[in-house]
Amino acid sequence: MKWEDAARRYDYDADLHRMLDTWWPVDDPSAAVTQSLRCYAPDELRRLLGSTGLALIDVHPGGAYDHDAGVYRERVPLEEAMQYVAILQRV
Repeated sequence: MKWEDAARRYDYDADLHRMLDTWWPVDDPSAAVTQSLRCYAPDELRRLLGSTGLALIDVHPGGAYDHDAGVYRERVPLEEAMQYVAILQRV
């Protein structure tokens, strides 16, 4: 993806459960900077919340970008979603 003077690429490392988000100036790819974001499946989040006094009560899937078609789909099943909203409740 490109915006004016910046380019962006993101990927997913399935082995480490991390989204890799890389940005660089269009004219200098060697200056790329990558942030690595840990991704948690709802079951993992439930386990992490175990001793916090919070419980995961619902999950609302977000959308997904279809690279082949070049479109963002707002409604996709959880298994395809790039993100989800976790609804938590005090227990």
